[in-house]
Amino acid sequence: MIYSSRLKMFASAFCGFALLSAPAFADSYATVKTSVQPTAVKAGANAKISVQIKLKSSDFHINANKPNDEYLIPTSLTVKPAPGVKIGAIAYPKVTTVKESYSDKPMLVYKGAPVINVPVTISKSAKKGKIILTGELKFQGCDHASCYPPQTEPISVTLVVK
Repeated sequence: MIYSSRLKMFASAFCGFALLSAPAFADSYATVKTSVQPTAVKAGANAKISVQIKLKSSDFHINANKPNDEYLIPTSLTVKPAPGVKIGAIAYPKVTTVKESYSDKPMLVYKGAPVINVPVTISKSAKKGKIILTGELKFQGCDHASCYPPQTEPISVTLVVK
């Protein structure tokens, strides 16, 4: 119960701070790189989208896709459907646990440069040409002192059907 009260107070104070300073933090603790392999595929083939979140310091982490506390903001990736493309199940990286002073129990997080993978299948009837897949990556970075405003980063990859 003490944990929930402390986390609720932290979350309330954080929301006010987040509104004042949201744009400054994404560039300060993480960069997001998106790729697709292979970049050119035949109709009926598979490809893989990879989204890497490179944390700029070993002091930072981002919350896991399924954090172990309802007040923590999960990392989530969405990829919008496109004609002729089937989006597969999103594969989040293996979690690490960390113990921070502001949490009574270990937190489930990603550290370093976690990569989220998404398999895609091009339909056999797909027309030749470019297919642009877009989506959003949402995450929240934290360090040993506190958590920062949640970030939403657009993602985009281009596949060429040959």
